[in-house]
Amino acid sequence: MAPTPSDLLGLLATVALLLTPASGARKLFTGSWAVELSGGDAAADALAARHGLVNHGQVGALEGVYHFALALEDDAGEHLPERTAALAVEDEVVRAEQQEAFRRVKRASNGSGVEFSFPSDPMWDEQWVLYNSGQTSGPRGIDLNVVPAWIQGFTGGGVVVSVVDDGVQASHPDLSRNFDSTASANFAEGGSDPTPPTPDDSHGTSCAGEIAMAANNDHCGAGVAHDCNLGGIRINLEALTDIIEARALSFQSNYIQVYSNSWGPSDVGFVVAGPSTLTKRVFQQGVKTGRSGLGSIWVFASGNGGQEGDSCAADGYASSIYTIAVGSADQGVGQAFYDEDCSGKMAVSYSFNSQTFSPFTYDQVLTTTTMSDCVDSFTGTSASAPLLSGVIALALQANSGLTWRDIQYLTAYTSDPAPLLPHGEWTTNGGGLLVSHQFGFGAIDAEAMVTRARRWIGVPEQSVCTITPSVTSGTVLKGQPLVIQFSVDASNCDVVFVEHVVVEMTLTISVDTPDYQEYDYRDYYFDPGVINHAGPRRGDIMIELLSPVGTKSVLLPHRKNDFVNEEGYSDWPFMSVHHWGENPQGAWSVSVSFASNGGSVDMSGLGATVYGTSNIPQAVQQIPSQCSPECARGCAGPGPEFCDACKDNRMPESLECVPSCPSELCSVDGYCVVCSSSDSSGRFAISAIVGIAIGGVVALVVVLGLVALICRRLRSPRREYVTI
Repeated sequence: MAPTPSDLLGLLATVALLLTPASGARKLFTGSWAVELSGGDAAADALAARHGLVNHGQVGALEGVYHFALALEDDAGEHLPERTAALAVEDEVVRAEQQEAFRRVKRASNGSGVEFSFPSDPMWDEQWVLYNSGQTSGPRGIDLNVVPAWIQGFTGGGVVVSVVDDGVQASHPDLSRNFDSTASANFAEGGSDPTPPTPDDSHGTSCAGEIAMAANNDHCGAGVAHDCNLGGIRINLEALTDIIEARALSFQSNYIQVYSNSWGPSDVGFVVAGPSTLTKRVFQQGVKTGRSGLGSIWVFASGNGGQEGDSCAADGYASSIYTIAVGSADQGVGQAFYDEDCSGKMAVSYSFNSQTFSPFTYDQVLTTTTMSDCVDSFTGTSASAPLLSGVIALALQANSGLTWRDIQYLTAYTSDPAPLLPHGEWTTNGGGLLVSHQFGFGAIDAEAMVTRARRWIGVPEQSVCTITPSVTSGTVLKGQPLVIQFSVDASNCDVVFVEHVVVEMTLTISVDTPDYQEYDYRDYYFDPGVINHAGPRRGDIMIELLSPVGTKSVLLPHRKNDFVNEEGYSDWPFMSVHHWGENPQGAWSVSVSFASNGGSVDMSGLGATVYGTSNIPQAVQQIPSQCSPECARGCAGPGPEFCDACKDNRMPESLECVPSCPSELCSVDGYCVVCSSSDSSGRFAISAIVGIAIGGVVALVVVLGLVALICRRLRSPRREYVTI
């Protein structure tokens, strides 16, 4: 359709304004007048006609004020004082004013006024974990996808995250700006300063940097939540007690929102350990009273014992319903070699780079270290927990009312399985979610989590059902698994939407032949060869759970290095998130098998607990079976504004998907932002504005800028601590 005269006038005004200096600019007039007169609409029509103008009607609700305009655009842009004077001398005219065009910066919530620059920190280009452009030879785009969350305006401001570890250097130049002493404590030496006494205790400082390295300050890089409040809680991981652990994980629980934990039981493959009595109570109480009733959020690294055949099922911190266990994926889009499998793991983050892994490791996760230094060799699930903690901080900034369970839902529904599908064993559960023992629900996606958090509808109150099967004990021999069924129905359970399922039991190994002897874990330190003994082994036990719709959880896989047989599992809670979203009603079965040549396993105290809701959460109900065609992947609702990501471009504030950005904006990482001549990442903006004919003389005005060629998109093992 051909442009109308008013369209051309508007475009002309825009071009002229953009070409006019901001100060000392000459006035640009339009072909319109505001005319205030008496006599009403009829008098206005007659007056406009006498002067060769068109009456466009009353100006809004201003009675007696009319919009007159030139019938043709020939004189557009010129100052026409004679026309104004001719109008003003008419008897019925109170006032006449030719309209001047002036520029205003948009402040509407359509995102058109959002400005964004990539961090200018000296090592930002090495942060493939956050923004991966293929700079370390891995696939492009395999990262935390955090830049879109930043463009949306979320950098962690006002959210408090504390790192519970061997300390945090409070004076580090890349951490001091965000350091929060109120969220900090030292439970090792005493006091409030979490700075470790020796630079060798650098682990916590590295975890802290991933979360809260300050942006644009000429040090190291930028943290995921680089405007958050950062706390450090120092504990002695070599001699930890239940009291200290409980105090650390509940410290300032109404102030600290997220506790990041990159530690746990030793990952040698033959240790079974978890929180003791007081820490269990901290978890149970913290989700009810922490954050003023919204619930404390604990993130735990899932463990680095994969190469030793270990499983996070034997780690009571990672397999608690009250924590979020996160593992590690390789940027080559596989499971990191050290990562552990379990049914309680919720997600992974890309925190390992096999392309450059060597004894002289580099190009892993860039972060801070002690002695006010930077390091690019941090890796493992130790690096994964802070990354997720930082993303949760962004989500809490977007929606401060999220509960601890809301955060778990967001993790389940926004983690991205797509890049990992060829590399793990995946199943689609009865709730429609893809899930894997290697990767949980997929890779953490900051854009998706923040986008959904902005519109998230809080989940209903938690419902809990405890089921006692008719058979609670039995003996397991090689080739003779023990299979016990139990039923869930409306008479014994009001849960209709599952979150967690916990199967608790005691397992005792019997060495009932003189051919074999008994071992506990201490025997290894006297004779490492015992790890290969041929007798009954705890690691030969496997437990599987089958839901009514056929989803199988491996609650306990074989653990090749677990040679122990003096001890089994005492009232151990084997937990699974693989049934999330399923209706639990129907027949379940638990299977316990034993692969050792000799001995047997006695199982007792079997019970099951189903956690979930008594109705389907509204946030889940509104997820459509098919997303808008404008969505690149998942969605939270039927329209394109609910897309986790848009196929083409997106307005940062309204979240509207658009095929291309408006002419005055530039696309940066798929978001329409204010163009800049250049940004700190070497991206350049390109925009073109074309002028039109003025007074019969055609002038083509092209304003060329520079945008976004390709900025480098930047996306460690968890330390092995024995808790005592």
